[in-house]
Amino acid sequence: MKKNEACVAIAHSRTVQTPTVVNGLPLNYISLALGLVFAAGVAPIASAVSLDLHPEIEAEWTNTLKYSLGARTGDKNNTNLANVNTDDSERNFDRGSLMMNRVDWLTELNFKYQNYSLNLSGAGWYDQVYNSSNQNDSPATANSFSVAHDHYTSDTRKWAGRNFELMNAFVGAQYEVMDYPVSVRLGRHTLLWGESMFFTDNGIASAMAPVDVYKAMSVPNIKAQEVFLPVNQISTSVLLNDEWTAEAFYQFKWEKSRLPPVGTFLSSADLLDEGGERIIVGPGTYLYRGNDDEANAPQYGVSLRWRPSAYNLDLGAYAIRYNYKEPRVMTQLSGGFDPVTGSVGTYHLEYKEGIDLYGLSANTSFGNLNLGGEISYRHNIPLRSLASVLEPDVLGDTVNAQVSAIYVGGAGALWDNISYAGELAGHKLAKVTQHGEQRDTSLNSFAYGARGVITLDYYQVSPSLDLSVPIGIGYMFKGKSPTSGAFGNYAEDQGGDLTVGLAATYEQHWQASINYTKFFGNHDDNYYVGRDFVMATLSRSF
Repeated sequence: MKKNEACVAIAHSRTVQTPTVVNGLPLNYISLALGLVFAAGVAPIASAVSLDLHPEIEAEWTNTLKYSLGARTGDKNNTNLANVNTDDSERNFDRGSLMMNRVDWLTELNFKYQNYSLNLSGAGWYDQVYNSSNQNDSPATANSFSVAHDHYTSDTRKWAGRNFELMNAFVGAQYEVMDYPVSVRLGRHTLLWGESMFFTDNGIASAMAPVDVYKAMSVPNIKAQEVFLPVNQISTSVLLNDEWTAEAFYQFKWEKSRLPPVGTFLSSADLLDEGGERIIVGPGTYLYRGNDDEANAPQYGVSLRWRPSAYNLDLGAYAIRYNYKEPRVMTQLSGGFDPVTGSVGTYHLEYKEGIDLYGLSANTSFGNLNLGGEISYRHNIPLRSLASVLEPDVLGDTVNAQVSAIYVGGAGALWDNISYAGELAGHKLAKVTQHGEQRDTSLNSFAYGARGVITLDYYQVSPSLDLSVPIGIGYMFKGKSPTSGAFGNYAEDQGGDLTVGLAATYEQHWQASINYTKFFGNHDDNYYVGRDFVMATLSRSF
């Protein structure tokens, strides 16, 4: 019997992080990227409230509230409607219907005492859209069975409709060991290595932290700590001398990437992941969701960074052992038919363990231009196969690479400042290491794509008011990846998206934006074609 990987939607890869979790990426690169990488507008500017607890304790409390309102503007995709296992998200939203009516709250507490620190943060949200019924008019093709065809399952309501979760929860310490400065973090935090900007599924960072794909795709201007999910781990950094730094981490618990819940506007399959209940095999016959096979093998890594004082250069070398954070769909036929439930078997999600990654990165700048790049070799990564039934793994080795640039051009005749951020990324199948006879050879052995954002800034349009016009585009030259169901969001060649927006900042605390996103490409391969939308946001930091 055989197995396969289902199409998994991966976000517009945004490898940025907050100052509280920076470790291994150049600070100037991150601070510049924060203002550029979000095509839908600008990220809220956080401000902190100082807490007077004790003369020797520094304490700050930061909060950001955001309201988002979005509506579908595109027509339904007939290819998706024709597939009973991809039609629910398509049917749930008519043209003009709301696909988001959401309030987000991000709160963060920071404490510092001498050489010790404590960071706590949490994120909460409520979306009226996913706490209500939807426009689905096809009971026969609805994959859910715990609720009516025009309602969302409890898991979808939880992860898309209303929840509060702990984000960061870690302690940090800085001290010297044998005259070497050492820093340590213990607890829930995010650690990212490498130089990737947009394509996190392709970069070295993808081995280190799961991604909240749903938030990254659906919430405009989302802050970095809400995109990369923190995990329980210990990480350390040792300054060997003025030029060399050694780093290491060990993760205590594996966590998966969070895909758009089933039935939500940007979900690509009616079986993945939260909210998935059954696969429709035929009229009245189903494969019901079983227990997922989560990964529990150890995850750890080491790195060595070199910043030569004579050159404006940052070089890194990495070795990481990790578990895959995106699922493969595995099915098991029962050999019979249950006339009561229509069951002919089960399906579950599986996550490959024990992948080895070896990588190199470089970063430099020339005036207003910053350049970054990385290359990595991955051993025994899962490959896409021909069918989705239980079989030994189809595995292979890949070479992943990407280059990125950030440029700040300054004032021009039609703007006060112009800036650009872009990345070209790809990966190539180097060899098949196991069960190559089951590999899907119709896919590209080399997949690559690009994403970029141009932002035009207009300062002091009126007192305390700044405006910006971001224009972002993503394009997959060869998107049919041998390893992932969706590379850079798309499982097709010559497809992508375009976003045009207008953003405003008032007194550095109020943020507002409106943007329009258009998906383009072949309807048969790009399941997002037709899910164009307009989104408006308003946020306040305090």
